[in-house]
Amino acid sequence: MSSDRRKVIEKAWVEPPPKLTGRIELAEYDPAWPALFAREEAQIRSILGDRVVRLEHTGSTSVPGLAAKPIIDITMTVADVNDEAAWVPTSRRPGTES
Repeated sequence: MSSDRRKVIEKAWVEPPPKLTGRIELAEYDPAWPALFAREEAQIRSILGDRVVRLEHTGSTSVPGLAAKPIIDITMTVADVNDEAAWVPTSRRPGTES
């Protein structure tokens, strides 16, 4: 990967992206994944309220029938991404990845 591409990717993260140190394990599609997303969505909305403009279940676990890494990816849109004080401190909790 070129250093320019790496810089673009790193700018998209609140914290540095994790380094891949092993194999990527895929799991067969799990019909519980949409419910897991719904649980997380409710939790995020209960904490951040109207500061959340949009929450989406993204990534491979959002595609019915597709094998995927068993990690629920969530994309969140806020009104002003530069106003991190409004949403970053309260959106972190143990066991979640930024």
